[in-house]
Amino acid sequence: SSKRLFEVLFLKNINIVFITQASSEHSICIGILNSDAQTAKSAIDNEFELEISQNKIYPCLVEQDLCIVALVGENMKNHQGLSGKMFSTLGKNNVNIRAIAQGASERNISVVINKNDVNKALNTLHERFFEEQSKQLNLFVMGVGNVGEKFIEQINQQKKFLKDNLKINVRVIGISNSRKMIFNEEGISLKDWKEILQNGEEANLTAFIQTTKKLNLRNSIFIDITANETVASIYDQFLQENIAVVTCNKIACSSKFENYKNLKNLSRKYNAPFLFETNVGAGLPIIDTLKHL
Repeated sequence: SSKRLFEVLFLKNINIVFITQASSEHSICIGILNSDAQTAKSAIDNEFELEISQNKIYPCLVEQDLCIVALVGENMKNHQGLSGKMFSTLGKNNVNIRAIAQGASERNISVVINKNDVNKALNTLHERFFEEQSKQLNLFVMGVGNVGEKFIEQINQQKKFLKDNLKINVRVIGISNSRKMIFNEEGISLKDWKEILQNGEEANLTAFIQTTKKLNLRNSIFIDITANETVASIYDQFLQENIAVVTCNKIACSSKFENYKNLKNLSRKYNAPFLFETNVGAGLPIIDTLKHL
């Protein structure tokens, strides 16, 4: 079957850039250019027409909008845990791996992922393997009243300390109040954010959620500094996208217990922290203290 598959693609002048086969020999996965997909499917289905009609094999299945990301390095086989490090880095950022291949020379590990995740995957892998051990946090802040304004001021004051001493690079990517909202993928200037916000687009909660998801940045955190019930009801939409939620809004955690349980379950399932320390005790660190008793 493998011989026939590769021969028919060769005759159609279709270049194969990725191959993986299950050890059970029940399936073969290949990667080709998107422009060749339909030609390849027709050729394969015609070649195996008899076997398909007898239900011995399934028709060729085409999945599009995928990308291949490869980790390449000399002497990889002598470094333990590289594959695990790669997969855990992608998994923690909710990047789903569709297929895996590793060269016999052990100089290359390739994974197939959704093309919408490619920038996030590249950035997280570069950060983990090739850059100084620092972590970038991308914040999306909802609510900039007295408390929210002070929070942004503190972030601005502490940015250098966090970067130099804790190896954490904090960027505020989105800000919204009840009237206006702004986004900047490279980070909003915290020196004149008020003026920028005044000239921003009209605030829209649905658009804020969609833009945050569409940016698809690693280590994204949604921060709720409101007392708004509608805002408290959207946490699940962020957690399901592997976006952490930090809130001082008491409504979500003081509503029905089933709602609270659902948020905690989503947090565990998608590896997205759900933090609400300031919900009780007037901001005293009660919850964290109890966790570490």
